[in-house]
Amino acid sequence: MDGPPDGDLVILLHGFPESSLQWTAHVTALAEAGYRAVAVDQRGYSPGARPPTPARSPSCWCPIPRENGSGVKVK
Repeated sequence: MDGPPDGDLVILLHGFPESSLQWTAHVTALAEAGYRAVAVDQRGYSPGARPPTPARSPSCWCPIPRENGSGVKVK
């Protein structure tokens, strides 16, 4: 995540079989343009994005949890 806290939010989601790392240059460019850019790993694509108990994970998943420490508020 990068950019000013009050900038318009841009959420970047990767495709198969990539990770959020593919967006590194884009996040920087968007931040320099005044946007608040966030690139997240979708569930299962990085060790930090894998649910601890897949059988109990919801089939509908929001890539940005409500409590994620990013300062982004999801309603």
